[in-house]
Amino acid sequence: MNEKKIIFECPLSFSLMSDNQQVQAKGSARAQIDKEHLTILSDSGDARVFPLRELVQIEDQEYHLFLPFTFNQQLNLFNLGYKFEDFTKTLSKCHHEIIMQDMLVKENIRKKDVTAEYARFNEKGEKVRQGKCELRIFETTLTVLPEKGDIIRLALGNIRDLQSENYTLAVNMDSGEKVVLSQMGTQLDPFKKVLSDTLSKLSSKTQTFLQGLLPDTDAPTIYNVSHFLKEGRIAARKDIEAISAPVWTGIEKKIALSPLGDEYDFLKPLGKQDKIGVGFKRGLLGGDESDYFWFLIPIYGTKPGEPGNAVVLEAGLIRLPEEGEPGEEAEVEEPVEEAAEMAEGDENGTAEDLLKQEGKATYFFRIISRETYAALKEKTELDRKYDEFIISFNRCMQEVNFRREPIYLPEKRLDEPRYVKYRYALKRLPELRKLRDLFIGRVFHQSQEQWRKDTLALLAFNTQSRNDLEKWQKGE
Repeated sequence: MNEKKIIFECPLSFSLMSDNQQVQAKGSARAQIDKEHLTILSDSGDARVFPLRELVQIEDQEYHLFLPFTFNQQLNLFNLGYKFEDFTKTLSKCHHEIIMQDMLVKENIRKKDVTAEYARFNEKGEKVRQGKCELRIFETTLTVLPEKGDIIRLALGNIRDLQSENYTLAVNMDSGEKVVLSQMGTQLDPFKKVLSDTLSKLSSKTQTFLQGLLPDTDAPTIYNVSHFLKEGRIAARKDIEAISAPVWTGIEKKIALSPLGDEYDFLKPLGKQDKIGVGFKRGLLGGDESDYFWFLIPIYGTKPGEPGNAVVLEAGLIRLPEEGEPGEEAEVEEPVEEAAEMAEGDENGTAEDLLKQEGKATYFFRIISRETYAALKEKTELDRKYDEFIISFNRCMQEVNFRREPIYLPEKRLDEPRYVKYRYALKRLPELRKLRDLFIGRVFHQSQEQWRKDTLALLAFNTQSRNDLEKWQKGE
């Protein structure tokens, strides 16, 4: 058994409360913090180990710490004396490190160990949070780790621009929200440069990818279209056609020539043509240089009995021809995400082995509540609801780093040790909870006939059911 390396230790008093505020234990003790646990060693000889992964949040009031855990207990700590601040900072830092492991981010760090003060403003310009923090820049995310409070993750694809003035750096988001960073000293300029370079690199990658996908499209058009497709975001057909109709035609041509062509041809007539969307992301699957392609087709209407209140997600990998390689067409391969994620950490099977068992799948989501959908009669209202859905869906997928496995896994499987990271992420990420709530089910590809039959069966189930908790079960 490996000994835990103690990072911080100090005497204190504690009380352990149940979910109905009954005292379960109390007294004087020593507290020990290691990388993954908080241990309370009571003076009576008892010991209690609290996994930091299960810590919901850290609240402090008048030199008291209130620590609620996911297992319906709350640990209250006090009488820490002059060690209160150092204890709180150490506990928060270790907690953040655990969170970073489990928040579905697996990216290289571009910049870390940058200390600053932050102020976060909502879209109305109101300050909602502030304090001291550590900053980290990942390949697709700027992360603010406050000394006190929850981690703030800002998707680089949602950053509108950076503004530097009076030794501060304002990070302006597309949503209207803003984070202002200050008190960075000599770290300001190097930090800003890395952040600016990372943003530029993402933009450049998107444009380079689109140029390879659509070689006959001019550079200004590519640039304008790329803004709608930043870092995996789905762009609607109508937005792309507003810039260039030939670009959308070219994208559809690539889909038609890919292994996803039959699925697209079948789903397209069922959906709202002008609201079909596409997205691209590099480095998600199959290695850092893989290009991930997906399309989203909304299916809804006002006629009773027709398929509706559904959004279809289909995905694959695109391999663009290397320079000098014959052939101009991009290849879209069947996705291997389900298998790759299932094989992660599994010593008994490879991704390829599991792919044979799992196959690729098409994913379906609800747009709104089934009861609400059944009552809606106006097409304009349904259009508005879908427009709201796509904004939310884009944000949610970015927050889960475009992973599908934590969305579709049944609740009972989240208790398996291999999926503990998803169980924790589910408690920490409201966006993941929303995706799981809207998820209807998935249809596996065993044959085209079977896939079409199951797709229609799922769509029929979705409009017939009035219970939002019901999922389509076949194939699970």
